[in-house]
Amino acid sequence: MIAPPRRTAAASLAAALAVLALAAAAAAPPSHAAGARSASLCSVAKGVAAQIVEATGLSPNTTMTPAKLKTLYLTVQRNEPALLGASHGSIHTNLHKVFGFLNLVIADFEKANWQLAGMARFFPSLEAKGQAVQAPIQAVKTYFQKTCKFKNG
Repeated sequence: MIAPPRRTAAASLAAALAVLALAAAAAAPPSHAAGARSASLCSVAKGVAAQIVEATGLSPNTTMTPAKLKTLYLTVQRNEPALLGASHGSIHTNLHKVFGFLNLVIADFEKANWQLAGMARFFPSLEAKGQAVQAPIQAVKTYFQKTCKFKNG
């Protein structure tokens, strides 16, 4: 049975943020074989961990204030240039796609005045976009686990 659009869109959002939340794990240092680029990306990702972890805990039943939602998402968004700047090749392309989706979610949150209840009207369009970003989400998750040695995911 297919989940209702509201739940599936929320799950897609949570999955996109969860990829970035791997940065919040109690991470081991990156392997020496990973090179300077991955070390840089891993370091940048680890630096925004606290905000990303909190943002990934959201669900349709979250009772977070609009001000807190706004702070969390805009903090993640502010770190987009640093994460993209530290990434190269296919990981850059995949991160770019994940952030593209998150930026759409942020735009919808702004239209809903950062109210979770107001997001219901956007879930149908977010559903398809969330499904389209599943492969890049998995690729970034794998990168963070294998290259950065982040333990959660």
